[in-house]
Amino acid sequence: LIAPQINHDFIHIPTKDIFSLMLQSSEWSDQPLAHPHYLSIYRIGQVARSYGKVILGGEGSDDLFCGYSHHSSSKVVSSHFAFRPFIDINDFTSLFPCQFGFIDNYLQMRNASQSLLEIRNLEIKTHLKSLLARNDQMFMASSVEPRAPFLGSFISDYALKRNPNCFISSKLKGKSIVKELLLARQP
Repeated sequence: LIAPQINHDFIHIPTKDIFSLMLQSSEWSDQPLAHPHYLSIYRIGQVARSYGKVILGGEGSDDLFCGYSHHSSSKVVSSHFAFRPFIDINDFTSLFPCQFGFIDNYLQMRNASQSLLEIRNLEIKTHLKSLLARNDQMFMASSVEPRAPFLGSFISDYALKRNPNCFISSKLKGKSIVKELLLARQP
């Protein structure tokens, strides 16, 4: 949307460095490689540290303002990226009879109505929570503090008090209110 006006660099991770970055980043995580974004976030933190100690990100904007592509899909639940059926849940629970928190979240999502409000609220409790923890771990590994302006109380309260359908437009898809505000201020 505004990238052409911003001076930015691309960070390339050579293939030969991936394994080394996996080992380094896993030392800061409580899991080996829980998500493919660990490596890129870890590397961004390393580069950002040479510029300062704080990094601003857009975390929360897609979750609060319905910016993911599945939010504007007619089949919200079935196209939801984090809860697509990749395993028969009955097979999983028969193999592992104890309760896992993520299984409860998965079942809750799969059984939810197709209400965008319910989908958004569950994503905030599951996806956004894990995203913020992942970012915090990887940025702190480089002594960089991540900040998420969209999650400030004023903006998040505004978004959570509105019906999420108001953030979807046929022209701009999800996050329409954020996009309209940025377009109005674009030089």
